[in-house]
Amino acid sequence: MAARNPLWRRTPLNRSWQNIILSLFVIVFIAQLSAPTQAQAQSIANDDNILAAANPQGKKDSSPSLSWIQKHLGTKSPYPHGDKRASPLRDTPKGYELAQVHLVNRHGTRYPSSSKIIAYQKLAAKLGKTAVPGYEWLKTWPGGELYPVEQGNLLTPNGDSDLYQIGRRFGIRYKDFINRYPYDANTYDIRSSMKPRCTQSAYSFTEGFFQGHHTSVEVNGIKQDKSKRPPLQPVAISTLPAGLDKEIAIQDSCPRWVEKIKEDDNTVHEMEVYQKTFLPQLAERLTSLLSNGVSQVNVTTKDVESIYGICSYEVSVYNNDKTFCELLKRGGPVSESKNSSFVNFEISGDLDDYYVFGPVIPFNRHPGCFLGTNLANSIEAALTADPVIPEDDELGPSYYRGVFKFGHSETIFFLSTFLGLHNQTSVYLTGDMTPEQYAQRDFYTSKISPFSANIAFEVYRPKPSNAIRKRADSPKGLVRLLVNEDPTIIPGCGSTYFCEWDTFKQILQKQGAGCDYEACCVLDPADGQTCLSIDPLTRNY
Repeated sequence: MAARNPLWRRTPLNRSWQNIILSLFVIVFIAQLSAPTQAQAQSIANDDNILAAANPQGKKDSSPSLSWIQKHLGTKSPYPHGDKRASPLRDTPKGYELAQVHLVNRHGTRYPSSSKIIAYQKLAAKLGKTAVPGYEWLKTWPGGELYPVEQGNLLTPNGDSDLYQIGRRFGIRYKDFINRYPYDANTYDIRSSMKPRCTQSAYSFTEGFFQGHHTSVEVNGIKQDKSKRPPLQPVAISTLPAGLDKEIAIQDSCPRWVEKIKEDDNTVHEMEVYQKTFLPQLAERLTSLLSNGVSQVNVTTKDVESIYGICSYEVSVYNNDKTFCELLKRGGPVSESKNSSFVNFEISGDLDDYYVFGPVIPFNRHPGCFLGTNLANSIEAALTADPVIPEDDELGPSYYRGVFKFGHSETIFFLSTFLGLHNQTSVYLTGDMTPEQYAQRDFYTSKISPFSANIAFEVYRPKPSNAIRKRADSPKGLVRLLVNEDPTIIPGCGSTYFCEWDTFKQILQKQGAGCDYEACCVLDPADGQTCLSIDPLTRNY
């Protein structure tokens, strides 16, 4: 009998090699069982091609980050709290004192409308029919729990936090001002749109603003019983019914703007031109992404717009870009470049708001003129004399130390247009511009009117020892503009943040302060009534 090869003796080492070989056979067998179908393989290949095209240098991950997406969601962008710092006001011009603060604030983060919530749930059910691996979450997406229908358009918990944080930072900034002028209803004028999300925002802001400045601790030298007073400073918040509010819920009070601009088909023409360059292709890619040999999901352009809408709320409400935003990342160019799906949607939204609210249509200055007129009158009074309380307290004082107004994105847009901010004076936005031209635009809604956007004015007047103020005199003073809490140069005021009141007053008058709001907002203005044009400055259609 032939001798056995000693190399094949049963040893612990040989048994280990045998186990390894057996394991390899098992792994190969399992891999064959789980191999993707031809359709799935093609879908994966398509995704890889998209990723490769968007990432030609082979970077590890070129998908837009959550922090990047948060800054490119138009009016659904969350407020950039991380960029803001709380510090006391320390740069008051020498010889001046802060006499008045104006604030116009958009409401905080809100839920989608009830109708959109229902539409989003239906879309999730439609997309959930996909059998492509990796998208099982569409079948169980808890839309009804995340966005309760009965809470449509209401402020979210982080919407409360938005305004509280902003109010707290303003309260720290103006600590000395609040100490000098503690709260009462004749010192601070607080107004809101009648919408609950706005009145709730006003409450949250004032809670932060007056924190630590409770006026009922001691009254006329007599200390109050803490157990019998409210823990926070109560404030009076005024509202007006829709249609009568010409400062905050503006569009409801200007029928001419609604009919001739907002509801006119030409207003959305440029947006539609641009959408044709990316929406159909994105719908096709998402259809391919969610379809295979087992299931076919037809994604329409309307579906794509809704996907972007849900993505926007997922990010702004829950800081989550791993659901519907992921569809946009995988279904389209995913780099943080000018060609990404998010940038395309941002430009599309900007084109919409630019024509509906922006400076390209001269009449869009008019809806903000009543707000601008009251701003001018209030500043003039604050720089002229100390406030006088009339005998009839229903009339209010001659001016307030603080004027706070809480409204909507339209409030911010109309005031910005009235002031000439983001004027896009070099090249007006159209739907057929180059990516380079879009990148140079001034009109970014993500920066102009995210949730909780705000515009503030600090009014400084000479200290009493430096000037005698009489109503007959031309009042002297300085005005500084803050946009989303950052000092901003007022257009027309040169290169300084502190604008002479005489100069700013002329700017406001030129823009339309003192306008006849009602006369120009009726559908058919009377003969001889001078109103701004409702036509765009340039028409390419």
